[in-house]
Amino acid sequence: RTQLKWIDLNGTEDEIMEVLKNANHYRIPVGTDSLDELKGLVTVSDVLVQIMQRPSERSIHDIIDSCLKEPLLIPESIPLMKLLNVLRTE
Repeated sequence: RTQLKWIDLNGTEDEIMEVLKNANHYRIPVGTDSLDELKGLVTVSDVLVQIMQRPSERSIHDIIDSCLKEPLLIPESIPLMKLLNVLRTE
């Protein structure tokens, strides 16, 4: 988990932009101080489009908040067929 790239909502705009610029994945987890405080996921393209179009008074933190998508949390004990049904509906 130490090598997982994620966005810290308490980070500076420069730190967040660095994560977005170096993203190797389509979705990035977002947390507060640590990934134990997971807030959701953002798609890099959604955030970058919003940043390009943002009025100067809108912070990157507000943009991240507006792009957040709730993560799908799956318990280890879920039966496979039930998991497939859950994934189909999402």
